[in-house]
Amino acid sequence: MKRVKKALLSSSLVLVIGAGAGAYAWFEGYKKNQKLESQAEQDKRLFSFGRIHLARIELKNEHGLFVFEKNDNHDWIITSPISWPAHQDVVNQIADQMAAIKSHVDITNDASQEQLQQYGISKPTVSVSVTRKNGEQYELRVGLKHNFENGYYISDQDQKRIGLAPAHFYDLFTRALDSFRAKHALPYRSDLITRINIQKHDQPKVTLEKKDKAWFVNEKPADFTVMSKFLMILTRDLRVENFETDDFDVTSKEQRKLYGFEPESFKLEVALSDAKTVQTWISQTPDALGERGPFLHVVGTNSVVRIYENFLSDIDKDAYTFRDRSISRFDRDAVKSIKLKYSSGKSSQLVKKGEDWVFEGSSQKKAKPWRVDTLVMKFSRLSSDEIVTEAATKDEISRWQLTNPIHQLTFLDANNQVLGDVHIGKRRDENHVFLRSGNSDRVDVISIESLAGLPDSDASLATE
Repeated sequence: MKRVKKALLSSSLVLVIGAGAGAYAWFEGYKKNQKLESQAEQDKRLFSFGRIHLARIELKNEHGLFVFEKNDNHDWIITSPISWPAHQDVVNQIADQMAAIKSHVDITNDASQEQLQQYGISKPTVSVSVTRKNGEQYELRVGLKHNFENGYYISDQDQKRIGLAPAHFYDLFTRALDSFRAKHALPYRSDLITRINIQKHDQPKVTLEKKDKAWFVNEKPADFTVMSKFLMILTRDLRVENFETDDFDVTSKEQRKLYGFEPESFKLEVALSDAKTVQTWISQTPDALGERGPFLHVVGTNSVVRIYENFLSDIDKDAYTFRDRSISRFDRDAVKSIKLKYSSGKSSQLVKKGEDWVFEGSSQKKAKPWRVDTLVMKFSRLSSDEIVTEAATKDEISRWQLTNPIHQLTFLDANNQVLGDVHIGKRRDENHVFLRSGNSDRVDVISIESLAGLPDSDASLATE
């Protein structure tokens, strides 16, 4: 490496930043990408790795030593000075900046002890050490800032080569702990969550469990829409408003009381696909804490964070709230015929021919397509307002007029296979009627308003 006198340093050289340097770390490695840079630009690099290679990062600055490690899901976690999920983008930027750093002005390739002290390399202001998955280690040592140029002296683990690099990387490497922490209390992808336990301190536990691709609540089918919204609340909306303390002593009754965990309002347990389980405590309401909080504590850490107040109501759901109250679910495009039983006792059948719906029989009378399409759309995603019983007796089914239903709609495909079969019975009250799916033992009620437009005769559907 050519020695360049300090007096000859040029600002034009210092401020040059190689195009695409930040993106460099995405590639498999330096040697596979030689064609992307001139040999002169390649020689400016101190390192030859990308973030994909890394298993561990140690960053030391004026705020302390921060250690980041990859977990089994290939996510960064902070292991020192606290235990907490890392802000993935920020830690990846640290890896990228280190991998891309260049010595745009070379000072020496054979530094003496005097030079290491002179340029601040022997006692660096910042150091970043990385460990690759294969065990190889690299270290970036950042020394003093140049008196006139906007750059810092840098060296690697061998402390032989000293160069000057533009200062754009420096701010990232000098941040404090909170900059490196995930701002989500549960920073996990929703598809990695396999089980959720919600324990309100005075209520039965609610267990949500994923089996194959479907969710169940206390072993009963869960509603897809309700579950999707709840998973979004946990993984997207549950953000940290403030990091309150990292010195929480779980054995101290005084501290538990201070943060509203004596007793807590909820215990929330989330199991992930890698068999990891995350347990959290949710504090009492701000009203009970003098307008403070609510707070969340991740069991196994010494941290307490403040979260948004409405989370207490978002999580305050019993098992019934999650239940799937579907009466019929099918692909409306698959429907090719519909059997109808009216309250008058008469029956009819519609058959789809091309784009038309036609009444079966000698008349071949056409039905209003928009009325039939609306009917199919409504019943293809029909849910009840309330589950009355999971195991109705024959007497109850008869009493609610579901043995011989007042209305019945059966939707069939091209092979005459039943897609949906809805039995509608008598009114439970002024606003609701009993109904069930096929011959199921489960009986529900649905609002009469939800069934608005239900045909009561062929005439209500016919074009003439």
